[in-house]
Amino acid sequence: MQLPRAIWSDTHTLSCGDTAELAGEEFHHLIKVKRIEKGREIEIFHLKDKKFFLAEITEIHKTKLVFQITSLLDKPDLKSVTLLCGLPELPVADRIIEKCGEIGLEKVIFFLANRSQGFSKNKINERRLERWNKIAISAFKQSLQTKILEVVFYESLESAIENINPLNLHKWVLHPESGEGSQSIDFFSSQNPNFPNNTFQNNLNNTKALRTTKPSCKIPLEINDPSAETHIVVGPEGGLSDREFEFLKSNKFRHCNLGRGILRVETAAVLASGIAILGK
Repeated sequence: MQLPRAIWSDTHTLSCGDTAELAGEEFHHLIKVKRIEKGREIEIFHLKDKKFFLAEITEIHKTKLVFQITSLLDKPDLKSVTLLCGLPELPVADRIIEKCGEIGLEKVIFFLANRSQGFSKNKINERRLERWNKIAISAFKQSLQTKILEVVFYESLESAIENINPLNLHKWVLHPESGEGSQSIDFFSSQNPNFPNNTFQNNLNNTKALRTTKPSCKIPLEINDPSAETHIVVGPEGGLSDREFEFLKSNKFRHCNLGRGILRVETAAVLASGIAILGK
């Protein structure tokens, strides 16, 4: 059974046997939403130390609860994947954050692209960033992933690229016109050693409605490298401009695609991120 999760933001360290308090939104979530009672076990994430603990609730009061740490939890971490996304419509950005947080992405970097219609840097203020952070925390709790998605914003593609590791060799830009020249494989093909037993393709073949449809999904070989720190760039609605595409190629980003179709920005962002994270 999955245990309810709470975030402890105090700066003090936690050790086995320690007792501490939860109040505010975390208290409300556990008591009003999860209906937690005294004696129940919960999972505590120490925000400062980035550690997970198993704890037991020992007291419940009107505005706070007390828990006791019983053990340190060992959580295997996923590979580091960062999505750089041209700023789409704000509701779309919210959905990207939610879904990328649920699948365990490291970071989402939004930037003002040439085709980010109707936006200015003034619209991405502290209030908006706070909203995005709350969405990321909610996704972290719901999905029980091992990291909270970090969301940042830059005023241009150039400033976003300046703030990533220049030594990282696993840099990709999604482009629908990337052709056979891209180093890529059919993700659903039996030639892909990173997709054990080709389970997804077998499920498709066993689904009558999809039996005549062969998926085509071109995924870079390096994205499935488990040791790689991967950066993936996705354009906003309307895609990246030619100038932006050439700028990325000049910064050693290689181009790839997700098949023959034209995907919505949120679909492309989450699909590419998920493949990069889950490829073994």
